[in-house]
This record gives sequence, structure tokens and C-alpha cells, in this order.
Amino acid sequence: RDVGSGELMSTDSDSPREPEQIRQKLMSRLERARARHTLFRVFQGLSTVLLWGLGSIIILVAAEDLLYLSPLAKLTALFVLTFSIVASSIWWILRPIVLPRSLEDLARDIEAKHDGLHQHLTNVFQLWKMRPQPGTSRDLIDAAIQQAAQQTSSFDFNDVVDTSPTRTGLRRLILASAVAGLAFVLIPGLMSAAGRVARPTEFYSRPLETMLVVS
Repeated sequence: RDVGSGELMSTDSDSPREPEQIRQKLMSRLERARARHTLFRVFQGLSTVLLWGLGSIIILVAAEDLLYLSPLAKLTALFVLTFSIVASSIWWILRPIVLPRSLEDLARDIEAKHDGLHQHLTNVFQLWKMRPQPGTSRDLIDAAIQQAAQQTSSFDFNDVVDTSPTRTGLRRLILASAVAGLAFVLIPGLMSAAGRVARPTEFYSRPLETMLVVS
């Protein structure tokens, strides 16, 4: 659970802690919330890619079971499937890691969740950039940062992370895996079809239809 910044507002002497320390504490809390946000996005992406790959493989195996695809058709299908999985993995799994949500956007999400915050968190970003500039009041900026820490000391920043899409994706993946396993058990031909798909360069001819004649 996220810990507030209230301890930085306490004092060992008569003077408050430095504004830089208070700001760093807020940044650390936001960074932990962002790490949680990124982690759940990666899990959501992983479940999406696995669900897509599982569905595509089942369709390919079913097509092989019904049609006895040629080696060229199977190789083409496997190439398209592999390419789509790689591309999807880059978009859904790698992209959230390389391009995580910005701390300022995350601060806006927290402000939207807690109406009473107004712009206290975003002021930490915007006003701090103005602090070194001549003509600005450092005392007012430092007071705004201390106010942001006080206003958010009881908030759990992790609450802003929506975990429901990830949980839904994982449930769908588990359900699809169970259905696929049941299909392989109930339809014996799928197992041999999967073996033929696993050896796409080999040619397999459809077995001749047999007919039992009783005289």
C-alpha cells in the first residue's frame, strides 16, 4: 500500500523539512503508482497476446483437421501468425515498458479521482519548473508543494490504477484455455491435426474413405 507524505511534514526542530525533500517524496509515490500501472498494462497485454495466439492456433488446427492443408498454406498461416504475435507483443507488452505513462498524467488521474485536490499535484510539476526563474516567489511555490503533500498524505496513489481490464483478460484466457483443452479431448482428430501443423513442410493426403459392405 502507498504511504503518504505526512512524515515529511513533521519536524525534528522548529523548521519544516526542505521543499525538495517533500517534492522527492511525492515523486517517489507517483513513481511507485506508475510502476504498478505499467505492470498491470503488461499483464493485460500478455493475456491479450496469448488469447489471440491460442485462438489463432485452434482455428489453424481445426482447418487442418477439415481440409488437410498444403505445406504452402500451413507455412503461410504460421508465418502470418508468428508475425502477428511478434507485432502484438511489441505493441501490447513492450510499448508500456518503453513508454510508461508520464507522472504528470498520472497526477491528473489522481486529481480527477479526488475532486478536492483540484490542481495541487500538477502544481508540483508546473510550479517547480518556474522556481529557478527570476521574478517568481519561491515562498509561494514551496508553500504550494507543502500543501500538495498535506492534501495527499492520506491518499493511496495506487488506487488510481484500474486493474479490472487485466483481471478480465486473465479470466478470458483461462476460460479459452479450458475450452481448447476440452476440444482436444472430445475431438480426437484435433490431436493428429496439431501434429501435422507442427510439421508444416510435410505433405499429408486425406485418408481414403472406407465403406463396409455386408453381403
